[in-house]
Amino acid sequence: MAALAVLLVALAAWTTVRQTRPQLHLPYGDFSYLHSGTECLVDRCDPYDSTALNRAALRRHEPKPSVWPMSPVYPPGTLLLLAPFARLEWPGAAFAFVRLAGLATMIAFTLLVWSLRLEVRGPWTLPLATGLLCHPTAYAMQFGNPALLATALATTACLLLLAPAKEHDGSARWLGALSLGAALTLKPQLAVGAVLVLLARRESRSPAIKACVVALLLLVAGTAAYGLRLGSFDFLTTFRRTLSLATQPGGAADFSSVNDEAFDFLNLQPALDHLPGITRTLTSALAWSTALLLTAAALWMGLRRSLARSRPWTLIALAVAISLLPVYHRGYDRVIALLLIPAALELWQRSRIYAWAYCTVLTIWLANDTWMAHIGKRWQSTAQNGPEGLLLSLLLLASLWSTGRSEHPLALGTIEA
Repeated sequence: MAALAVLLVALAAWTTVRQTRPQLHLPYGDFSYLHSGTECLVDRCDPYDSTALNRAALRRHEPKPSVWPMSPVYPPGTLLLLAPFARLEWPGAAFAFVRLAGLATMIAFTLLVWSLRLEVRGPWTLPLATGLLCHPTAYAMQFGNPALLATALATTACLLLLAPAKEHDGSARWLGALSLGAALTLKPQLAVGAVLVLLARRESRSPAIKACVVALLLLVAGTAAYGLRLGSFDFLTTFRRTLSLATQPGGAADFSSVNDEAFDFLNLQPALDHLPGITRTLTSALAWSTALLLTAAALWMGLRRSLARSRPWTLIALAVAISLLPVYHRGYDRVIALLLIPAALELWQRSRIYAWAYCTVLTIWLANDTWMAHIGKRWQSTAQNGPEGLLLSLLLLASLWSTGRSEHPLALGTIEA
Protein backbone atom coordinates (compact mmCIF):
# COMPACT_ATOMS: atom_id res chain seq x y z
CA MET A 1 0.00 0.00 0.00
CA ALA A 2 2.74 2.44 0.98
CA ALA A 3 4.56 1.96 -2.32
CA LEU A 4 1.46 2.77 -4.38
CA ALA A 5 0.59 5.78 -2.22
CA VAL A 6 4.11 7.19 -2.50
CA LEU A 7 4.15 6.60 -6.28
CA LEU A 8 0.82 8.37 -6.86
CA VAL A 9 1.59 11.32 -4.56
CA ALA A 10 5.00 11.76 -6.22
CA LEU A 11 3.45 11.75 -9.72
CA ALA A 12 0.72 14.19 -8.66
CA ALA A 13 3.28 16.51 -7.02
CA TRP A 14 5.53 16.38 -10.09
CA THR A 15 2.61 17.22 -12.42
CA THR A 16 1.44 20.07 -10.15
CA VAL A 17 4.89 21.65 -9.91
CA ARG A 18 5.46 21.21 -13.64
CA GLN A 19 2.17 22.89 -14.60
CA THR A 20 2.53 25.86 -12.23
CA ARG A 21 6.00 27.07 -13.21
CA PRO A 22 5.75 30.82 -13.86
CA GLN A 23 8.18 30.61 -16.79
CA LEU A 24 5.68 28.49 -18.77
CA HIS A 25 3.27 31.45 -19.02
CA LEU A 26 0.25 29.13 -19.23
CA PRO A 27 -3.05 30.95 -19.93
CA TYR A 28 -5.22 28.99 -17.42
CA GLY A 29 -8.11 30.00 -19.67
CA ASP A 30 -10.98 28.39 -17.73
CA PHE A 31 -9.87 29.78 -14.40
CA SER A 32 -9.25 33.15 -16.05
CA TYR A 33 -12.98 33.34 -16.78
CA LEU A 34 -13.87 32.15 -13.27
CA HIS A 35 -11.48 34.63 -11.65
CA SER A 36 -12.87 37.51 -13.72
CA GLY A 37 -16.38 36.43 -12.76
CA THR A 38 -15.54 36.50 -9.05
CA GLU A 39 -13.97 39.94 -9.45
CA CYS A 40 -17.36 41.18 -10.68
CA LEU A 41 -18.57 41.04 -7.08
CA VAL A 42 -16.13 43.92 -6.44
CA ASP A 43 -16.35 45.67 -9.82
CA ARG A 44 -20.14 45.34 -10.12
CA CYS A 45 -20.02 43.95 -13.65
CA ASP A 46 -22.09 41.22 -15.30
CA PRO A 47 -20.13 37.95 -14.76
CA TYR A 48 -21.58 36.46 -17.98
CA ASP A 49 -20.93 39.42 -20.28
CA SER A 50 -17.66 38.71 -22.10
CA THR A 51 -17.20 42.36 -23.05
CA ALA A 52 -17.57 43.50 -19.44
CA LEU A 53 -15.17 40.80 -18.22
CA ASN A 54 -12.49 41.69 -20.77
CA ARG A 55 -12.90 45.40 -19.99
CA ALA A 56 -12.51 44.75 -16.24
CA ALA A 57 -9.35 42.69 -16.85
CA LEU A 58 -7.83 45.52 -18.91
CA ARG A 59 -8.72 48.04 -16.23
CA ARG A 60 -6.93 45.92 -13.64
CA HIS A 61 -3.91 45.49 -15.99
CA GLU A 62 -4.22 41.70 -15.73
CA PRO A 63 -2.46 39.72 -18.53
CA LYS A 64 -5.38 37.32 -18.98
CA PRO A 65 -6.59 35.58 -22.15
CA SER A 66 -9.72 37.19 -23.56
CA VAL A 67 -13.11 35.68 -22.67
CA TRP A 68 -14.87 34.31 -25.75
CA PRO A 69 -18.62 35.15 -26.11
CA MET A 70 -19.44 31.47 -26.85
CA SER A 71 -17.47 30.01 -23.94
CA PRO A 72 -19.11 27.65 -21.42
CA VAL A 73 -20.42 29.32 -18.26
CA TYR A 74 -20.57 28.40 -14.58
CA PRO A 75 -23.50 29.09 -12.24
CA PRO A 76 -23.33 31.87 -9.60
CA GLY A 77 -22.76 29.31 -6.83
CA THR A 78 -19.44 28.30 -8.41
CA LEU A 79 -18.33 31.93 -8.63
CA LEU A 80 -19.29 32.56 -5.00
CA LEU A 81 -17.38 29.48 -3.80
CA LEU A 82 -14.26 30.71 -5.61
CA ALA A 83 -14.74 34.33 -4.48
CA PRO A 84 -11.74 34.19 -2.04
CA PHE A 85 -9.42 33.92 -5.06
CA ALA A 86 -10.61 37.36 -6.20
CA ARG A 87 -8.43 38.79 -3.42
CA LEU A 88 -5.34 37.48 -5.24
CA GLU A 89 -3.81 39.16 -8.27
CA TRP A 90 -3.34 37.40 -11.59
CA PRO A 91 -1.55 35.04 -12.24
CA GLY A 92 -0.97 34.33 -8.54
CA ALA A 93 -4.63 33.41 -8.18
CA ALA A 94 -4.31 30.78 -10.94
CA PHE A 95 -1.16 29.30 -9.37
CA ALA A 96 -2.89 29.10 -5.98
CA PHE A 97 -6.00 27.43 -7.44
CA VAL A 98 -4.11 24.82 -9.47
CA ARG A 99 -1.82 24.01 -6.54
CA LEU A 100 -4.85 23.64 -4.27
CA ALA A 101 -6.37 21.20 -6.78
CA GLY A 102 -3.08 19.28 -6.89
CA LEU A 103 -2.89 19.09 -3.09
CA ALA A 104 -6.51 17.91 -2.86
CA THR A 105 -5.71 15.23 -5.45
CA MET A 106 -2.72 14.01 -3.43
CA ILE A 107 -4.91 13.75 -0.33
CA ALA A 108 -7.58 11.86 -2.27
CA PHE A 109 -4.99 9.42 -3.66
CA THR A 110 -3.57 8.74 -0.21
CA LEU A 111 -7.00 8.23 1.34
CA LEU A 112 -8.06 6.00 -1.57
CA VAL A 113 -5.05 3.70 -1.27
CA TRP A 114 -5.18 3.38 2.51
CA SER A 115 -8.96 3.07 2.82
CA LEU A 116 -9.29 0.39 0.16
CA ARG A 117 -5.91 -1.23 0.93
CA LEU A 118 -4.86 -1.13 -2.70
CA GLU A 119 -1.65 -2.94 -3.59
CA VAL A 120 0.66 -1.73 -6.35
CA ARG A 121 0.48 -5.07 -8.18
CA GLY A 122 -3.28 -4.80 -8.81
CA PRO A 123 -4.84 -3.86 -12.17
CA TRP A 124 -5.99 -0.48 -10.75
CA THR A 125 -2.38 0.77 -10.79
CA LEU A 126 -2.53 1.06 -14.61
CA PRO A 127 -5.34 3.67 -14.81
CA LEU A 128 -4.18 5.44 -11.66
CA ALA A 129 -0.69 6.07 -13.05
CA THR A 130 -1.93 6.68 -16.60
CA GLY A 131 -4.29 9.43 -15.47
CA LEU A 132 -1.35 11.29 -13.94
CA LEU A 133 1.21 10.66 -16.67
CA CYS A 134 -1.03 11.34 -19.69
CA HIS A 135 -3.00 14.39 -20.79
CA PRO A 136 -6.16 14.57 -18.61
CA THR A 137 -4.55 15.81 -15.36
CA ALA A 138 -2.04 18.04 -17.14
CA TYR A 139 -4.76 19.58 -19.33
CA ALA A 140 -7.05 20.22 -16.35
CA MET A 141 -4.19 22.11 -14.71
CA GLN A 142 -3.18 23.96 -17.87
CA PHE A 143 -6.73 25.22 -18.32
CA GLY A 144 -7.22 25.83 -14.59
CA ASN A 145 -10.46 23.87 -14.86
CA PRO A 146 -12.30 23.04 -11.60
CA ALA A 147 -12.78 19.40 -12.73
CA LEU A 148 -9.64 18.25 -10.88
CA LEU A 149 -10.59 19.86 -7.57
CA ALA A 150 -14.21 18.70 -7.89
CA THR A 151 -13.07 15.11 -8.55
CA ALA A 152 -10.72 15.10 -5.56
CA LEU A 153 -13.46 16.46 -3.29
CA ALA A 154 -16.08 14.00 -4.58
CA THR A 155 -13.72 11.03 -4.19
CA THR A 156 -12.75 12.07 -0.66
CA ALA A 157 -16.42 12.51 0.24
CA CYS A 158 -17.37 9.06 -1.07
CA LEU A 159 -14.50 7.43 0.82
CA LEU A 160 -15.65 9.09 4.04
CA LEU A 161 -19.35 8.37 3.55
CA LEU A 162 -18.92 4.75 2.43
CA ALA A 163 -16.66 3.86 5.36
CA PRO A 164 -17.69 0.80 7.43
CA ALA A 165 -20.31 1.50 10.08
CA LYS A 166 -17.84 0.87 12.90
CA GLU A 167 -15.65 3.69 11.54
CA HIS A 168 -18.45 6.24 11.19
CA ASP A 169 -17.63 9.49 12.92
CA GLY A 170 -19.80 12.59 13.10
CA SER A 171 -17.05 14.98 12.05
CA ALA A 172 -15.98 12.70 9.18
CA ARG A 173 -19.56 12.54 7.89
CA TRP A 174 -19.89 16.32 8.07
CA LEU A 175 -16.58 16.70 6.25
CA GLY A 176 -17.82 14.28 3.60
CA ALA A 177 -21.07 16.20 3.21
CA LEU A 178 -19.27 19.55 2.86
CA SER A 179 -16.75 18.10 0.39
CA LEU A 180 -19.53 16.61 -1.70
CA GLY A 181 -21.47 19.88 -1.59
CA ALA A 182 -18.38 21.78 -2.78
CA ALA A 183 -17.86 19.25 -5.61
CA LEU A 184 -21.50 19.64 -6.66
CA THR A 185 -21.04 23.41 -6.72
CA LEU A 186 -17.77 23.37 -8.65
CA LYS A 187 -18.73 20.82 -11.31
CA PRO A 188 -22.26 19.41 -10.78
CA GLN A 189 -22.22 17.31 -13.95
CA LEU A 190 -19.24 15.30 -12.59
CA ALA A 191 -20.49 14.81 -9.02
CA VAL A 192 -24.19 14.12 -9.63
CA GLY A 193 -23.70 10.39 -10.33
CA ALA A 194 -22.03 9.79 -6.96
CA VAL A 195 -24.68 11.85 -5.18
CA LEU A 196 -27.53 9.78 -6.63
CA VAL A 197 -25.98 6.51 -5.44
CA LEU A 198 -25.26 7.92 -1.97
CA LEU A 199 -28.88 9.08 -1.75
CA ALA A 200 -30.01 5.53 -2.56
CA ARG A 201 -28.11 4.08 0.43
CA ARG A 202 -29.75 4.41 3.83
CA GLU A 203 -26.38 4.78 5.58
CA SER A 204 -25.21 7.71 3.43
CA ARG A 205 -28.55 9.36 2.63
CA SER A 206 -28.45 12.00 5.37
CA PRO A 207 -24.98 13.45 4.51
CA ALA A 208 -25.84 13.28 0.79
CA ILE A 209 -28.96 15.37 1.44
CA LYS A 210 -26.82 17.83 3.43
CA ALA A 211 -24.44 18.08 0.46
CA CYS A 212 -27.34 18.92 -1.85
CA VAL A 213 -28.52 21.56 0.62
CA VAL A 214 -25.02 23.08 0.74
CA ALA A 215 -24.87 23.28 -3.07
CA LEU A 216 -28.37 24.77 -3.24
CA LEU A 217 -27.58 27.38 -0.57
CA LEU A 218 -24.41 28.41 -2.43
CA LEU A 219 -26.40 28.74 -5.66
CA VAL A 220 -29.08 30.89 -4.00
CA ALA A 221 -26.51 32.96 -2.10
CA GLY A 222 -24.43 33.50 -5.25
CA THR A 223 -27.47 34.57 -7.25
CA ALA A 224 -28.55 36.94 -4.48
CA ALA A 225 -25.04 38.39 -4.06
CA TYR A 226 -24.66 39.27 -7.75
CA GLY A 227 -28.23 40.55 -7.92
CA LEU A 228 -27.66 42.89 -4.96
CA ARG A 229 -24.29 44.12 -6.25
CA LEU A 230 -25.66 44.80 -9.76
CA GLY A 231 -29.00 46.15 -8.59
CA SER A 232 -30.94 43.70 -10.77
CA PHE A 233 -31.05 40.07 -11.88
CA ASP A 234 -30.57 40.84 -15.57
CA PHE A 235 -27.31 38.88 -15.45
CA LEU A 236 -29.38 35.67 -15.40
CA THR A 237 -30.67 36.56 -18.87
CA THR A 238 -27.06 36.98 -20.02
CA PHE A 239 -26.28 33.61 -18.42
CA ARG A 240 -28.99 31.86 -20.42
CA ARG A 241 -27.97 33.60 -23.65
CA THR A 242 -24.29 32.71 -23.22
CA LEU A 243 -25.17 29.12 -22.35
CA SER A 244 -27.23 28.87 -25.53
CA LEU A 245 -24.45 30.39 -27.65
CA ALA A 246 -21.93 27.83 -26.37
CA THR A 247 -24.00 24.98 -27.81
CA GLN A 248 -24.62 26.63 -31.18
CA PRO A 249 -22.59 25.60 -34.27
CA GLY A 250 -19.07 26.88 -33.72
CA GLY A 251 -19.54 27.29 -29.97
CA ALA A 252 -17.22 25.76 -27.40
CA ALA A 253 -19.78 23.04 -26.56
CA ASP A 254 -20.76 22.31 -30.18
CA PHE A 255 -20.31 18.59 -30.94
CA SER A 256 -20.55 18.88 -34.73
CA SER A 257 -17.68 18.82 -37.22
CA VAL A 258 -17.87 22.64 -37.36
CA ASN A 259 -16.03 22.62 -34.02
CA ASP A 260 -12.45 21.43 -34.63
CA GLU A 261 -12.10 20.42 -30.97
CA ALA A 262 -15.24 18.25 -30.78
CA PHE A 263 -13.20 15.03 -31.16
CA ASP A 264 -11.92 15.62 -27.61
CA PHE A 265 -15.41 15.56 -26.07
CA LEU A 266 -16.43 12.67 -23.81
CA ASN A 267 -20.09 12.56 -24.84
CA LEU A 268 -21.40 10.29 -27.60
CA GLN A 269 -22.56 13.00 -30.00
CA PRO A 270 -19.19 13.66 -31.74
CA ALA A 271 -18.89 9.97 -32.67
CA LEU A 272 -22.54 9.71 -33.75
CA ASP A 273 -22.17 12.88 -35.82
CA HIS A 274 -19.95 10.95 -38.26
CA LEU A 275 -22.80 8.61 -39.24
CA PRO A 276 -23.90 9.35 -42.82
CA GLY A 277 -27.04 11.44 -43.19
CA ILE A 278 -27.61 11.92 -39.46
CA THR A 279 -29.09 15.23 -38.28
CA ARG A 280 -28.10 17.26 -35.26
CA THR A 281 -31.42 16.53 -33.52
CA LEU A 282 -31.19 12.78 -34.16
CA THR A 283 -27.61 12.74 -32.88
CA SER A 284 -28.66 14.17 -29.52
CA ALA A 285 -31.74 11.94 -29.42
CA LEU A 286 -29.60 8.81 -29.90
CA ALA A 287 -27.11 9.88 -27.23
CA TRP A 288 -29.84 10.61 -24.70
CA SER A 289 -31.74 7.42 -25.57
CA THR A 290 -28.59 5.36 -25.01
CA ALA A 291 -27.99 7.01 -21.63
CA LEU A 292 -31.63 6.52 -20.58
CA LEU A 293 -31.60 2.83 -21.57
CA LEU A 294 -28.41 2.25 -19.58
CA THR A 295 -29.91 4.12 -16.63
CA ALA A 296 -33.08 2.00 -16.76
CA ALA A 297 -31.02 -1.20 -16.82
CA ALA A 298 -28.87 0.00 -13.88
CA LEU A 299 -31.97 0.94 -11.85
CA TRP A 300 -33.66 -2.38 -12.60
CA MET A 301 -30.65 -4.41 -11.48
CA GLY A 302 -29.78 -2.13 -8.57
CA LEU A 303 -33.26 -2.10 -7.05
CA ARG A 304 -33.97 -5.77 -7.74
CA ARG A 305 -30.79 -6.97 -6.05
CA SER A 306 -30.23 -4.18 -3.48
CA LEU A 307 -26.84 -3.47 -5.04
CA ALA A 308 -26.55 -0.02 -3.45
CA ARG A 309 -25.48 -1.86 -0.29
CA SER A 310 -23.24 -4.58 -1.74
CA ARG A 311 -21.82 -2.83 -4.84
CA PRO A 312 -21.80 0.93 -4.10
CA TRP A 313 -18.55 1.70 -5.91
CA THR A 314 -19.63 -0.16 -9.04
CA LEU A 315 -22.91 1.76 -9.06
CA ILE A 316 -21.08 5.06 -8.56
CA ALA A 317 -18.73 4.27 -11.44
CA LEU A 318 -21.68 3.26 -13.62
CA ALA A 319 -23.68 6.39 -12.74
CA VAL A 320 -20.68 8.62 -13.51
CA ALA A 321 -19.89 6.82 -16.78
CA ILE A 322 -23.50 7.08 -17.97
CA SER A 323 -23.71 10.77 -17.01
CA LEU A 324 -20.78 11.52 -19.33
CA LEU A 325 -22.48 10.08 -22.43
CA PRO A 326 -25.21 12.62 -23.32
CA VAL A 327 -23.82 15.88 -21.88
CA TYR A 328 -20.93 18.13 -23.00
CA HIS A 329 -17.62 17.20 -21.35
CA ARG A 330 -14.09 18.10 -22.42
CA GLY A 331 -11.18 15.66 -22.42
CA TYR A 332 -9.78 16.95 -19.13
CA ASP A 333 -12.98 15.82 -17.39
CA ARG A 334 -11.49 12.31 -17.57
CA VAL A 335 -9.83 13.14 -14.26
CA ILE A 336 -13.13 11.78 -12.90
CA ALA A 337 -11.50 8.37 -13.46
CA LEU A 338 -10.27 8.70 -9.87
CA LEU A 339 -13.88 8.12 -8.80
CA LEU A 340 -14.13 5.11 -11.14
CA ILE A 341 -11.09 3.28 -9.75
CA PRO A 342 -12.68 1.75 -6.58
CA ALA A 343 -15.12 -0.21 -8.76
CA ALA A 344 -12.12 -2.22 -9.99
CA LEU A 345 -11.66 -3.59 -6.46
CA GLU A 346 -15.26 -4.79 -6.31
CA LEU A 347 -14.84 -6.40 -9.72
CA TRP A 348 -11.52 -7.96 -8.64
CA GLN A 349 -13.15 -9.71 -5.70
CA ARG A 350 -15.71 -11.36 -7.99
CA SER A 351 -14.02 -11.80 -11.37
CA ARG A 352 -10.42 -10.98 -12.19
CA ILE A 353 -11.26 -11.10 -15.89
CA TYR A 354 -13.84 -8.32 -15.46
CA ALA A 355 -11.37 -6.32 -13.34
CA TRP A 356 -8.55 -6.54 -15.89
CA ALA A 357 -10.89 -5.80 -18.79
CA TYR A 358 -12.36 -2.79 -16.97
CA CYS A 359 -8.95 -1.37 -16.00
CA THR A 360 -7.61 -1.94 -19.52
CA VAL A 361 -10.48 0.00 -21.13
CA LEU A 362 -10.17 2.70 -18.46
CA THR A 363 -6.44 3.00 -19.19
CA ILE A 364 -7.07 3.28 -22.95
CA TRP A 365 -9.76 5.91 -22.29
CA LEU A 366 -7.27 7.97 -20.28
CA ALA A 367 -4.34 7.55 -22.66
CA ASN A 368 -5.92 7.72 -26.13
CA ASP A 369 -5.17 11.40 -26.82
CA THR A 370 -1.55 10.97 -25.67
CA TRP A 371 -1.21 7.94 -27.96
CA MET A 372 -2.81 9.77 -30.89
CA ALA A 373 -0.68 12.88 -30.41
CA HIS A 374 2.63 10.99 -30.47
CA ILE A 375 2.02 7.68 -32.30
CA GLY A 376 -1.32 7.36 -34.08
CA LYS A 377 -1.39 10.85 -35.57
CA ARG A 378 -3.58 9.83 -38.48
CA TRP A 379 -6.43 9.15 -36.01
CA GLN A 380 -5.78 12.26 -33.92
CA SER A 381 -9.12 13.88 -34.80
CA THR A 382 -11.18 10.71 -34.34
CA ALA A 383 -13.88 10.87 -31.65
CA GLN A 384 -12.97 7.88 -29.47
CA ASN A 385 -13.85 9.00 -25.95
CA GLY A 386 -17.62 8.52 -26.23
CA PRO A 387 -17.54 4.90 -27.52
CA GLU A 388 -14.92 3.98 -24.92
CA GLY A 389 -17.09 5.51 -22.19
CA LEU A 390 -20.01 3.45 -23.49
CA LEU A 391 -17.88 0.30 -23.32
CA LEU A 392 -17.00 1.11 -19.68
CA SER A 393 -20.71 1.38 -18.88
CA LEU A 394 -21.47 -1.94 -20.58
CA LEU A 395 -18.66 -3.70 -18.69
CA LEU A 396 -19.99 -2.42 -15.37
CA LEU A 397 -23.54 -3.45 -16.28
CA ALA A 398 -22.33 -6.94 -17.25
CA SER A 399 -20.57 -7.24 -13.90
CA LEU A 400 -23.75 -6.26 -12.05
CA TRP A 401 -25.79 -8.72 -14.11
CA SER A 402 -23.47 -11.57 -13.07
CA THR A 403 -23.90 -10.66 -9.39
CA GLY A 404 -25.86 -13.20 -7.37
CA ARG A 405 -28.95 -12.12 -5.45
CA SER A 406 -27.61 -13.32 -2.10
CA GLU A 407 -24.35 -11.43 -2.38
CA HIS A 408 -23.08 -9.73 0.77
CA PRO A 409 -20.96 -6.58 1.07
CA LEU A 410 -17.24 -7.11 0.89
CA ALA A 411 -15.48 -7.13 4.23
CA LEU A 412 -12.64 -5.09 2.79
CA GLY A 413 -11.78 -1.44 3.06
CA THR A 414 -14.76 0.81 2.55
CA ILE A 415 -16.74 -1.76 0.60
CA GLU A 416 -18.51 -2.95 3.68
CA ALA A 417 -21.83 -1.15 4.21
